[in-house]
Amino acid sequence: DLMRLKMAFGGNEPSISGGGAPPALSDLDKVNPTTGDGTIFYPSGNIAVVVCKQGSGQIITFFSDSKSSQIIASFNAQGIGFVYYPSGRPWLVVTETGYTLSDSKGNVIDRGKFPRSIPQVITLDAAPGLTVRFVSRQDIMASFQAGDCVREWQCGEAPRRTEGPYTSKVLATRLGGRLELDVGAIRQRQQAIGSVYVPPGPHHVETERPGVGSLKKALRRLDPACKLAGTVADLRALDSRLGLIDTLPRVLYGTARAASAGALLGGGGGGSASASASATASSSSSNPAVAGGGAGGSGGLALGRSASAGGLLSSSSASGGGGGGGRGVLEDYGSPELSKAQQRLAASAARVAEQYQQRYKAKRAKLPFMRLKDFDAQVAGPGAPSDMLLVVAVLADWNPVCARVEAAVEAAHGGLAEEAAARRGSEAARIKMYKLDASEGNTLQDRYGFRTVPMFLAFYEGKLVWASNNIRTEAEMGEAALGALVRGRKRTFLPEGFRFSPGGDNTLLEYIQPSTVLREL
Repeated sequence: DLMRLKMAFGGNEPSISGGGAPPALSDLDKVNPTTGDGTIFYPSGNIAVVVCKQGSGQIITFFSDSKSSQIIASFNAQGIGFVYYPSGRPWLVVTETGYTLSDSKGNVIDRGKFPRSIPQVITLDAAPGLTVRFVSRQDIMASFQAGDCVREWQCGEAPRRTEGPYTSKVLATRLGGRLELDVGAIRQRQQAIGSVYVPPGPHHVETERPGVGSLKKALRRLDPACKLAGTVADLRALDSRLGLIDTLPRVLYGTARAASAGALLGGGGGGSASASASATASSSSSNPAVAGGGAGGSGGLALGRSASAGGLLSSSSASGGGGGGGRGVLEDYGSPELSKAQQRLAASAARVAEQYQQRYKAKRAKLPFMRLKDFDAQVAGPGAPSDMLLVVAVLADWNPVCARVEAAVEAAHGGLAEEAAARRGSEAARIKMYKLDASEGNTLQDRYGFRTVPMFLAFYEGKLVWASNNIRTEAEMGEAALGALVRGRKRTFLPEGFRFSPGGDNTLLEYIQPSTVLREL
């Protein structure tokens, strides 16, 4: 009897002070009545439930009555967990933000986010003797029964805060500063929402008191007849007019880039290009505003505010109003006169900008990848596009020469793409480049008789117009592509069944036989 009594208390001696919890009523229940953690067994001896402490709560895991002890359900102290079918497929999955409910085939039949709009009870008979009732992450009830052991656990998250600040439901302030709260309204709102989580309050947007958003709300409620309303209207009109001025990007002002004359081109301001061109053409005062635009675009560190601002305005006007991306350009501010020193500085900055323009390199653009099996359908077949040159670069990633050449080809591809975007009717818009991995197969090598990489094949309307492996730089790639486009439009194609002749590639090695006699050079 003493041993059975010890087992009933989970191995702990009963408290003689009267402060201990009552003993368990079943021999299957080995949960510590003091700490709440422990194990519950099935009558067969298999583990049924394991309760572990976790921070301010518990992790409760339920197992099947089998030798494998398959996990059926588990929830942690935050109410996050799952319930599985006997087959092992998920039935109910609860996360921090929502839940999903699936059928036995794995199809999701219900899902939602917390708080639930309609907090209906979802009852799951997970196993014989185990029932899980789910309402929200804070309300998950698990009922367990095995033999003479009957237990219930609240597996949901324990509420740690109320629906809102206690001042949000204040009815009156009593003597001494005590607040009288509308407890009924608070409970009614919590019952309607079914969760302790509430949407953000009004303070995250605007507030009645001084703070973020208060000025916007005060102006919206302003009487249109008062004098302040007229002042606000004038300020808004001025703000709208200032918004029409073409200026350089904000990143150029007050930064290290502003001190560099090359920032004039890199900034891409509305009228910088036209201003620099005009200043280069003439450094005299015939068009001082345009020259000022060049100096202002280069940073405006030496020029005054009025000079740089005027230069920006006039350069935008000189460009025909097109530099602002479709916006209107103000032209009623005039063109302020620049001093001779400012004119010389503007001309110098324009010359520096022209040098940077000559050094400009197009950004590299990755070549789209083409599979060998799609080569005939996209390039060499009847489905090839009309009036379009398709350049296929046969490369190999393991080859160091291909790695260097690929960078040059990507630079040429980027330059052609930029030119095509700037001028739709240009020849660059009719050129497309692709990359093909030579390691996929020897189909192209056998068809055209080459054995080395990199190899470049250009096709115009499905016919081979140019082929070479002598491309190493960006300029060579661009010139070769444009030349192939011209030959394709003239119908100057390579002959049908073209193959590299012996010596044109390293295929010469294939013609060397044991009886071959090499002549003396």
